Amino acid sequence: MRILGVDPGTHRLGYGVIEVDGPARRCLEAGCLEARRR
Repeated sequence: MRILGVDPGTHRLGYGVIEVDGPARRCLEAGCLEARRR
């Protein structure tokens, strides 16, 4: 199973994707997106 986690913020958004296979867990991707200031 793959799980997407999202942490919303005012100027930045954090995200992560993990894969769960029985007792094993693995981080597939994680990062941060930042909005441009106008």
